[in-house]
Amino acid sequence: MSTVTENDLKELKDLINKRFDYIDKRFDSIDNKFDRIDNKFERVDNKIDNVTEAINGLKVNVTKIEENMSGLDTRLKNIEFTNRGIFISIATGFVLAVLGALTKFLFFNPSI
Repeated sequence: MSTVTENDLKELKDLINKRFDYIDKRFDSIDNKFDRIDNKFERVDNKIDNVTEAINGLKVNVTKIEENMSGLDTRLKNIEFTNRGIFISIATGFVLAVLGALTKFLFFNPSI
């Protein structure tokens, strides 16, 4: 039977401490990696927030453009209606002028 000496216990304690130091270093390395990953996720979140804000701004701009298009459509309809009325008035006036001239030359011609 062998006896455990104080020197053996000290060596065992040193070996255990070395292993714990190695494990602590590995955990520190893993913690650093997780910190970097967290930083990357935060940057991605910030970029997503920026993109979301840009999309919301674009939606607002599209809504404004649609409102402007609606106003322009209304104006265009009014202009078309006005142009149609002007054309009809000019065409009617022209037809009446031609008919007036024809009746003047055909029915009231003093040379006949």
